[in-house]
Amino acid sequence: MLRSLGDKLGDEACLRKTRNGLCFVYLKQKRWGELLALSTSHLETYDESSGWQQKDALRIFRYVSDAVAHLPPSDEVDGTLDRLRKDKRFAGLEGLKPILLRAVCTSLNRKKDYGELCGAAREYAEELLGKEGTRKQAADMFRLSAIAYNNLGRHEEARDVAREGRNLVAQPAKEALPEEAQTHYLCCKEEMKALNSIGDYHGMCEAMAEAEGSLASFCAQRKQPMEEATFYTNFGYARQQLGQQKEALGLYEKAVNVAAENKEIGPRHFATILSCGNIALETGKVSWGIGFLGRFLEHMKREEAATAAKALVLRAKLFVRNKKLQDAIDSLDEAWALCGEGEYKMKIVVAAEVAEIYKDLDNMSRYCQWKEEEISLCSASGSPLEAVNAKINFISNLIVSNSVDMKDRLQVSQISTAEEQVKRY
Repeated sequence: MLRSLGDKLGDEACLRKTRNGLCFVYLKQKRWGELLALSTSHLETYDESSGWQQKDALRIFRYVSDAVAHLPPSDEVDGTLDRLRKDKRFAGLEGLKPILLRAVCTSLNRKKDYGELCGAAREYAEELLGKEGTRKQAADMFRLSAIAYNNLGRHEEARDVAREGRNLVAQPAKEALPEEAQTHYLCCKEEMKALNSIGDYHGMCEAMAEAEGSLASFCAQRKQPMEEATFYTNFGYARQQLGQQKEALGLYEKAVNVAAENKEIGPRHFATILSCGNIALETGKVSWGIGFLGRFLEHMKREEAATAAKALVLRAKLFVRNKKLQDAIDSLDEAWALCGEGEYKMKIVVAAEVAEIYKDLDNMSRYCQWKEEEISLCSASGSPLEAVNAKINFISNLIVSNSVDMKDRLQVSQISTAEEQVKRY
């Protein structure tokens, strides 16, 4: 009816109102392509001398922006935006710049044109600064700019704009609005990515401590409880890079416990679990490490036998530190059973560990058996240099052994063979 009325009307003012109404109908019906075409053609008639008012033009520009936000990227959309931005009739139109920048940022983000997006999003954020009720929107645009900078490898600039965004919406956890808390967390997250890429782990820890205040709100609003596990894993990694092993262990444990509580323990958490075991070994939390690894062994055996074997070897080292050598041997036997055919690397590690335990037990017969197994595996794996090193270690231990029986195993031919291999490699 509006289209028919518009065709019949000859009066410019009535025709303009009819087109305004038709744009509104297209907006409500979500006919985005038709809305963009009509609103663009409508703006081509803009002329203040013929009765156009600036507020009417701004309304139509908002229709353009809404249409662009819902249309896939295309040359038509880009051409329309470029033409409108360069149109001198709109050069002094107050309030137009942020409307057009919003549309431009939407289009650039859809195309993943990060080279243009980083500057456009930053410019849009700066346009919004100081305007009432736009704090969150400005922070979102600073974050979008940071995403673009990070994708371009310009991490220092990403850090700076992400920090601007998070400072805009920084509030004590009890006072922050849920929407602003989400934006705050996401800005911090983009800043953390930049700092990690730069290698600034002090800065990364500071940003993560800031983000922790809005983490719970973000997880609750987005219904993403596992984001908490990811967060604490990354926080632990940053602490570990600074040599803060105790703090790293606490954060890693928290991450794993969150995953366990949500019944989400799986391969992506196994590396964190092994890191906990290694830190426990380094820091002397032996009994804790044994128990912690034991909690997740069955998960690993079901999903990744190779990782379970690594955990069992690590657990064996903890048992050795705890003077429980038979438990260590049992753990290594279990690891050996999990190694498949051709998994030479892990078998070599297991054989070497078992040999060392038997040496500590002064059971030189079993020590020799496992050391020879290790040498054989090194040779079979196509690693001759490892075989040489293993053989030299073996011979050295036989030489210093107090066992008379073991002296008989030490043959001159073995030593000469090792000497030849050392010269060769």
